Amino acid sequence: MRVLLICSGNTCRSPMAAGMLAAKLQAAARAGAAEAASIAIGSAGTDAAPGMPATPEAVAACRALGIEIGSHRSRRLDREAVAGADLLLAMEPHHVARARALAPAARTRIATLAAYAGRGADEGIADPIGGGAARYRQTRDAIADLLERVVARLLAAQRGEGTDAD
Repeated sequence: MRVLLICSGNTCRSPMAAGMLAAKLQAAARAGAAEAASIAIGSAGTDAAPGMPATPEAVAACRALGIEIGSHRSRRLDREAVAGADLLLAMEPHHVARARALAPAARTRIATLAAYAGRGADEGIADPIGGGAARYRQTRDAIADLLERVVARLLAAQRGEGTDAD
C-alpha cells in the first residue's frame, strides 16, 4: 500500500505528517504488526516548487520527537502521483479538490487527514508557514493526534478490513 500525504508547498505539513506516520508504522512493525512494513509513505504539494527542503521549523518540530525529515525534498502533486497512491490524505479540503481534479477516478481514495481519522471532512490542518516554532509544534501535535486513528485504519486495511478513504 502506498499512502501520499498532501499539503500546499510540501515543506511543512505533509513532510511532518509523512515522517511521523512512517515512524508510527515502523514502531507498529517492531511491536509485531507485520502488515505495517508493507505501507509506503510519501508526500507532495498542490503548489510545490520541486526540490525545496522542509522548513527549518518543520525539521526542528519533528526532530524534537526523534523523527528526522531533514533530507526531505518537495515534489508537486501531479496526475501520476495521484494514480500511484492507494490512499491520499490531504491537510485541507481544497487539497482534496485539487487531487480529485487531477484524477477523478481516484475520488474514493482521497480524503482529508481529519476525515480519514474519523473527524469532519471539512476539518483541516492550518498551514504554519511563516509562523514561529510554537505554531509548528501545534501543527505537528494536531497531525500526530489524527495519525493515531489513521495508523489503526491503515493496519486494518492491510488486513483486508477496508481500503477506501471516507
